[in-house]
Amino acid sequence: MKRPRKPEPPSGGEFAQVAVPGPHRELFTYRIPETMDALAKAGHRVLVPFGRRQLVGVVWERIDAPPAHVPEEKIRPIADVLDSHPIIDAGAARLCEWAARYYRASIGELARLAGPPGAGWASGPEQIRLSLPAEGELVDIASLPAGAREVYYAALEMLVDTEGLIFVAKLGRKAGREALHSRLRLLERAGALSIEWERPSSGATGREIWKWSALEIPGDEREALETRAAKQAEVYDALAARGPSDASELDVSGAQAALKALLEKGYVTREKEAEIRSPWQRLEALAQEEPRHKLTGAQARAVQSIEELLGTEDFAAALLWGVTGSGKTEVYLRAIERTIEQGRSALVLVPEIALTPRLAARFVHRFGPTLAVLHSGLSAGERYDEWQRLRSGKARVALGVRSAVFAPLSGLGLIVVDEEHESTYKQEENPAYNARDGAIKRAQLEGAVVVLGSATPSLETIANVEAGKYRRLELPERVAGRPFPTIELIDLREKPEKPKLKPGTGKEPIPYEESRLVEEGEARAAMLADFKVKEEAWEAEKQRPWFLSRKLLAALEENLAAKDQAILYLPRRGFASTLLCHDCGFQIECPNCDVRLRVHMQGAKLACHYCGYETHAPAQCSQCGGTHLHPAGLGTQQLEEALAKEFPDARIARLDRDVLGRKGALEKTLEKMQNGEIDFLLGTQMVTKGHDFPAVTLVAVVLADLAWAVPDFRAEERGWQQLAQVAGRAGRGERPGKVLLQTFDPQAPQLARVGEQCLWEFAEQELAGRRLLRYPPVWRLAAVKISDPNPQTAQKAAAEVAGLLTPLGAELGVDKLRILGPAPAALSRLRGRYRWQILLKAASPATLQGVLDRLERRMFEGSFAHRGRVSIDVDPYELM
Repeated sequence: MKRPRKPEPPSGGEFAQVAVPGPHRELFTYRIPETMDALAKAGHRVLVPFGRRQLVGVVWERIDAPPAHVPEEKIRPIADVLDSHPIIDAGAARLCEWAARYYRASIGELARLAGPPGAGWASGPEQIRLSLPAEGELVDIASLPAGAREVYYAALEMLVDTEGLIFVAKLGRKAGREALHSRLRLLERAGALSIEWERPSSGATGREIWKWSALEIPGDEREALETRAAKQAEVYDALAARGPSDASELDVSGAQAALKALLEKGYVTREKEAEIRSPWQRLEALAQEEPRHKLTGAQARAVQSIEELLGTEDFAAALLWGVTGSGKTEVYLRAIERTIEQGRSALVLVPEIALTPRLAARFVHRFGPTLAVLHSGLSAGERYDEWQRLRSGKARVALGVRSAVFAPLSGLGLIVVDEEHESTYKQEENPAYNARDGAIKRAQLEGAVVVLGSATPSLETIANVEAGKYRRLELPERVAGRPFPTIELIDLREKPEKPKLKPGTGKEPIPYEESRLVEEGEARAAMLADFKVKEEAWEAEKQRPWFLSRKLLAALEENLAAKDQAILYLPRRGFASTLLCHDCGFQIECPNCDVRLRVHMQGAKLACHYCGYETHAPAQCSQCGGTHLHPAGLGTQQLEEALAKEFPDARIARLDRDVLGRKGALEKTLEKMQNGEIDFLLGTQMVTKGHDFPAVTLVAVVLADLAWAVPDFRAEERGWQQLAQVAGRAGRGERPGKVLLQTFDPQAPQLARVGEQCLWEFAEQELAGRRLLRYPPVWRLAAVKISDPNPQTAQKAAAEVAGLLTPLGAELGVDKLRILGPAPAALSRLRGRYRWQILLKAASPATLQGVLDRLERRMFEGSFAHRGRVSIDVDPYELM
């Protein structure tokens, strides 16, 4: 009789530090039962008691003794081990630890991002498929622990009534739920049972399909099959021609039933194979056959520079600055090819795959099955399969959004962060990490090269280039020598004057002269008719929406006639309205913070949500004396309706968050735009993304002033990036492009530097302003956010936090630390909670982290009663 296999030696100490999802920052200590000693390894999920509940966490490390502050008698044992292999490797664990420290985030929540999608953080696998060992392999069940024997006998009973698929919950009811997963794994390790772990209800684990193969049929039987079972013969012929296939691949109706009949006759065989649910198969349909073009001189130099960095096999960072349409993607592709040739893996981060499906399709076309795609738009099964292909090494290139920075890639050689300036790389909710900065840190930890690509790079990246930390690579011209679009400003303050009659052409009497009566009467009639036409035109002009200028309408009319496409961009930013003068374009700023004051949602007030400064909304503009002061705002639906009225035959589509709430709307809109089925595409920031529509020759920014009408110190930077990016959508095909910028303030310095070629001039001026006012990237920033359903409680908690910070400010001095607030947040009430914030500006990262350490200690060690109402956002991007 076969003895059970000996357990592996212990994997470490008898205690485990476990990361638990939720707001908890710390690791929790648990005792490892002797029966789980060989199972509870670092990176495995475990079921642990947590208060009156049981939660799923991850073993972070094994320790010999509990921390000094944890009484050993209060340490509870792990209830169960849920995995046979680690779901988080050492590299991902190091990145999680850094992010947890730097961003003050929950390491358990970061672990969820690093683990396989749908791994199950509420319970273990829901189903298992059991089978007995091969005949002749007997196991001494009596030598196993009593709990494992109970599970074994219960499983045998259930196997009689099932085809091997057993619900874990049902097995637990028969054999007891205590340590059920660990006992099953003990039986598996002993060779008593063969177990496949599944979670069919979520679709988030592996799935198998039958692959059918045709066998040779004797001639007489073949003729009989055609005569008596024509459908079976048709299916057999299709299978023989295609080779091993799934029934659905044969494209013959009734294939499944016919195959079963053929199997009974011995004409076909079948075997199970793992089904790979890969999104690249779907994206491949979008991929266009493209010749391998010769690189431009600038592209070749950029690729060579990246290859030199890869050759060092050490950490290095580079900014790839390339104007829109300069071929940055081809540089990425060539650099990744070189990385794979070196036997290493590559990671590509993009802001939003859903908005740029053709970019993803290019990667699919170039790398095929060696590419794995990771983003939330995939099904649970697809995400799980892609993650597993990366973990196993079958896929060597990962393309994904923010959370893909934690992808399980071994031998990482290259990380590409496309459109590195995008704010979507920063997650706002816990854990509030920045994937771009996480990518840089991961490259440091793993000795990889990171390339940050953008036509409009962030000031943080530019500052690092100027400091000599990053290499600067440039693509200053568009491919094929295509020209940059021309840019024209349209002054929205220009209003047509009311037509007036000249003296002598009105209703005054004409001197009586018989000979001139007819002649002058005809002249007067002609002038009156001309005046009437002009007066009617003036009246019609008064009725035209203020945001559709005559020049814009004429340009759109011309575009329609030429059968070209146009993009109309409305830089609208949610609730953050500032006060805009329609006579001169002036927007009122805070005297303390260099941010625009926000129109208060209640009452005629303007407020700064950085320092709390308030003032009454003026009746007149302080710059020009005008009285046309209005909250800066315009809706895309309003714009769409106005365009439809002016151009009833035009095909108009809208691209904004409201439209994208409808399933499939994004893909359909982008496809129609690519196919030339849309004349005018209008929308908010979504139309500024990396779209490549060759037929777009006109881009219009409906109200450019809105680009920086945001109460945020980054308003100028973001506004410039948005305008430069959307301008870059024009003229990417054979015909040149034109950009129209409508504004109430054509003299605004921001508008003089809209072109991408003005990047370095803009950056120099903006960085000088940041140095003066001590904003990032020169200083570091953190936002302490306080919220509560009760407005008085929220305000009181904010005041108490400020009270904890005040002594630190006095100790360090204003040359090292500046404290702004407390002040109500721009969105002072959100989801039923009243919101306040305090901004901390520190001269260095070390100073900021030290202040936050001391603040947290004071909150946790003192009598502070509002910990659950306080969160910390390091390097915040949204201060709404």
